[in-house]
Parts: sequence; structure tokens; C-alpha cells
Amino acid sequence: MTTEATTPEHICWKPGAHAATLCAACKAEFDTDARTTTDAMVRLARLSLDFGRVDRATYHPDGVTRESDTDHTVMLGLVACSLAERHFPSLDVGLVAQLCLVHDAHEVYAGDTPTLRALTAEEKAAKIAREEAAAERIADEFGGSLPWLPDMIAEYESSMPTQEAVFVRKVDKMLPKLTHALNGAVTIAEQGVSVPQLRERLDGQRAELVESLPDMPELVEIWDVLVADLFEMVQRARPAPAGANHAEPRVIPNGITLADGNAHVVFPSDGD
Repeated sequence: MTTEATTPEHICWKPGAHAATLCAACKAEFDTDARTTTDAMVRLARLSLDFGRVDRATYHPDGVTRESDTDHTVMLGLVACSLAERHFPSLDVGLVAQLCLVHDAHEVYAGDTPTLRALTAEEKAAKIAREEAAAERIADEFGGSLPWLPDMIAEYESSMPTQEAVFVRKVDKMLPKLTHALNGAVTIAEQGVSVPQLRERLDGQRAELVESLPDMPELVEIWDVLVADLFEMVQRARPAPAGANHAEPRVIPNGITLADGNAHVVFPSDGD
């Protein structure tokens, strides 16, 4: 008497087989796998919603609403994939999209760490420790059921990254310049960063970009345009004009006055 096997070689397990076509033994295994997968999907849905409640230091154009991690992730996906397709045909746009989707996923547990001001060695070590612990937690939660997420996080964070991963990391650094352009650089003023301090920080980021992607001068040119626009905005920033049409302006730290939905920013003096 021959016993039906439940290995992938069994005829029931041919690709595309429907549950209704499986033998009793294979059906039981299929149901168990479906239950495990469904439970993991529910957990992943919860993680996605929790991720959307992680706020960043940057703002929406109103200068009041914080940008969430999901706002940032969607923006990065759209911008990085569009840049890759238009300017960098050697990149795998599909891989770029996947890396964008997971690049900050660990922040659901680790939180966002503002880096407008360079971190100290101790702050950087603490950030790395939080993010590694968060990535391990995600791997524990999904590695046995839906491993794509932890696997892709590991690929993005690899010490030997693909060209696509490096590209996503550097475009990620461009995105705050885009939100600054939209909200009048509210975050820069709120954190009390002076023009010389900002220049020093951005010069360092540019040097890292040039070193990491020497074969992508177009990306450096785009960076330079963004930064030039940002400094022009910062240097012409003035308080809200006297007599502006707003009865009760809202004021947040460091001289940021919000009127009629627009942020009027006062930056610290160069000596601060």
C-alpha cells in the first residue's frame, strides 16, 4: 500500500494548485500555513498603522503638522524611483522601490532620531543600538511567516550594500530639503540652527554623497540645486510682516510665526 506524501514533490503541491484540489493530508498542511500567514498579515497591518503614527522632526507645508514616517516613506519611494528611472538606468527600479518601502521600518519600534544637527558619538551609538534591536524584533515577528520584510531590511542595512541601497540612502538625505522648501524651513528655525551651522552640516552630507556615489554626478548636481535654494530661502527669511491679515497668529519656538497657513520663519543670528 502506498502512502501519499505531503512534500512539495507530491502532485497536490504543483504550482498554482487550489486548496480544493489537495488530498486530505496536504489540505491539513495548507490550512495550517494559511492560518499562520493570515495571522502574520494582521500583525503586519498593525505594524503598518503604528508606523504611520511615528512623527518626524519635519513638517507639512502648513508648518504645524508633523510629517509621519509613512508620509516620508511614500515620498521617498516616489522621488527615488522617479530619479532612478529618469537619470540612472543602471539601477534596478524595482529594488529601489522595495528598499524605499522598508528603509525606516525599524522606526516603528526605535522611533525617529532627528539628525539635522550631527549626532555625538554616544548619540550615534545609541541610535544604532535602538535600530538594531528594532530590526531584530521585526525579524523575530515575521522571519518565519513573511520573511520578505526582515530580509529586505537586512539588505538595506548591509555593510556591503548594493548600488541601489546606497542610492536610496542618499536620496533619503535629500528629502528634508524638499520639505524645508514646502514649509519655509520651519524645522531649521525650530531647532535653532544658524546659517553657518547649517552650511557645515550640509557640506558634510555632500562630501559623503560624492564619496559614496562617484559615478552619479547628476545626483550631486541635483543636491547642489536643492541646497542653493534652501540657503536662498534661509537668508531672505523675515518675521511675519506687521499688519498681516491674521487676528491671532500662532507662535512656536525660535520665532516661527504661522499666519494664514504659511510659515514665516525667523532664523537665529549667525553668532548663536
